[in-house]
Order: sequence, then structure tokens, then C-alpha cells
Amino acid sequence: MHREDLTPRRCALAGLGLLLIACAAAPPAGAPAQGVTEPVRLPAVLPPRPRGVVETGARYREFAGRLDTETRRLLKTAGAARRDGFLYGMDVAPLLLYAAERGDAALYQQLMPAARKLIVTGPEDSFARGFVLWRQKDGAKPEVSGAAETVWMARALWAGAQAFQRDEDRALALQVLDGYARHAYELQQVWLVRKYFAFSGRTFATYSMLPGYQPDFLAEAEAAHGRSAWQGFAERSYALLERAVSPSGLLYPVIQPEIGATYPALGLDVYGPNNVVALADSCEAADAALRGLPGLARGVLDVAKGARPNRFDRLHAYYDGASGKAVGEVALSSAAYACLGRLAAAFGDQDAWERFEPRLQADMDPAPTVALSQDAPLYAAGPQLRTALAAGVFKP
Repeated sequence: MHREDLTPRRCALAGLGLLLIACAAAPPAGAPAQGVTEPVRLPAVLPPRPRGVVETGARYREFAGRLDTETRRLLKTAGAARRDGFLYGMDVAPLLLYAAERGDAALYQQLMPAARKLIVTGPEDSFARGFVLWRQKDGAKPEVSGAAETVWMARALWAGAQAFQRDEDRALALQVLDGYARHAYELQQVWLVRKYFAFSGRTFATYSMLPGYQPDFLAEAEAAHGRSAWQGFAERSYALLERAVSPSGLLYPVIQPEIGATYPALGLDVYGPNNVVALADSCEAADAALRGLPGLARGVLDVAKGARPNRFDRLHAYYDGASGKAVGEVALSSAAYACLGRLAAAFGDQDAWERFEPRLQADMDPAPTVALSQDAPLYAAGPQLRTALAAGVFKP
């Protein structure tokens, strides 16, 4: 899909589901008005993830090494739980993936007890088996499973199984992928992976968000495993992400079939509230589809390179999907900067790297750390360390 295929749409108040103001891109010429039911065809062999070369500064390398050391110290002395006593899926899974990608068996094994606690595996709830919890604490009832947490954990376990020849982790990854498959469904001819499952009401959300899609990983797993409950998910995920591209080059963040059903034949099932798109979600989706859709990732990186920073010299978190102009004053998170750094490293884009490196470096410095990150010190550690690995600071 080319950016020229997309045109801005007028906003329409959608009274169902999230009660959001929906502004979406029109479907490309020749595409069905509603969702995509048939998967697009992938190449016989998915190309490897590009690995460009960027030159990193001495201070960045110093800070990355210090963050790695501090993260290991924290895990040893305080464990992986936050100050509220909960383990969080998106604290653990990216860090577990970093350990696998780096080939660090000691760090990987140190994180595995926390990872196992987050995965529903007990016999008392067979339907939820393989779900990954948003958060977990001993003695607390399960609250919510997340599609993003589930697919990220499956990816980390899969990588660990490959890196360390751990058959048990491969089997667990497949179980988690089966749980991920139960988050998926098709409604009004729109295929999506629902954002979460609420244990209290035994109900799924009726909408989806971009961080719940990992098509490059799914394509790899499907090629290795063959037929499964998640057969064709990679192709459908790529197709959905292509449909989500806004005129700005960033991606609309919400997939909600009820919106499309309320306004049929307009392609409004993929949209941004008030036409707003999130740079963080756009980058994560682009990074997760880099092998299959490199042009999408290149477009997101180009938008970020050309964006003006706010008065604190950080990129904005939100943009208008039609014009690409910044919306509001919320600053881009450290995890999102890390994602942009990975895209720059993948493409070997030195100009982009030099634009982002000062912020990446500052975000690893503990001096300006705010109370929120002190309460959740591991949330950004996985993304930041994976970026340093991609940039060549650490050797696999």
C-alpha cells in the first residue's frame, strides 16, 4: 500500500464499544470496504531482518553498559516485580527477549521464574491456558491477559529455545501461541487479535491495538512449526498493518469492527480517536513487521526523523494522522525512543541515529529518572538494551 492510496476522512462519532471519535483512512482502491478475510501471500522465504551499521558515541556505550549492569544488579537484589509487588508482562518479556538475542543464558534463566508466573498453565482454567497476564502477584487473582504480553512472551520463549536449545521453552512458546490464537476472531469480515481477556467477566475486549501484532515472528514460527491454531496469522497481520497506514505515514492505532458496522462501506474499522496516531505504537508495529514490510518501517522512521521536538527537546508522543502535525504536549517515552533507535540501526541510518542518540543516552542516565520509572525500573530496560544490542554496543 502506498501513502497516495490513503485519503483523510471526516470524523464520525461512534457510539459503540470505546465511545471514541473515529477518524480513519479510506481503504485503497480495489480493496474490500470492510476488513481483510483472506491472508495476503508471503514470499516463500521471509528475508532476514536488515542489520545496518551505525556509529555510536562513547557516552552512549558507557551508559548502555551501566544500564546492563544495573539491571542485573536489580534483578539479583530486588527481583523482577515492581514496587507494588506485581510482575508485569511487558517488563519481563522484552528483557527475556534481550537475553535470548544476546545469547546470555544466565540472564535468561534468571528471568524465567518470573516469566512462568505470568503464563497461565494450571489445569484449573483450561480455556485460559497459554494466556499471559498483564500483571501477576502471588495470592492475587488473575485480572487481565493481554494480546501484546502474550505474543511478546511467545517470541521471547521461541528465541530462547533457539538460542539455548531448550525444548521445554519451545513447547511453552507453542502453548502461549495457542493462547494468543484464542484472542483472535473475525467480526463483520474484520480479522483482529483482541486486546485483552478479563478474567472477572470471562469476556474479551471487542477492539485491538497495534502492539498486539508480531507478524515477522509469527511468519518464522509458522514456517518452522507448520499447521497450528495460528495458521495464517502472519499474513493477516501484515495485511492489517498495511491497512492501518495513515496519510502521515504513521499507523492508526485502533481496530474495532463495530465502528465499521456502524458506518458500513467506509473502512472505518481501523482508525485513530480524533484522527490521532501514536508514534510509539506505530514504531512498535513497524519494527515487528520490518522483514515483511520494510517500506512501512522506513516510512515511520522518516516521519520521526523529520518531526520537530517539543520545548523539552523530545519528540511528541502523538500526531495527526492526516497532516502529521504534533498533537498535544505529551513527550515520547524512552521505550518508544528505543524502538526508533532499533529502526535506525536496522537501516544503518546514521543521520537518524545521531538524532535519537542524545535522548537514548539521557534516558539511560539515572539522574533525571522520574518517580514513575523508579516504581517500574525494568519497563524501559528491555527496549533500551535491545537497542544497544542492535546498534552493536553488545556482541551476541
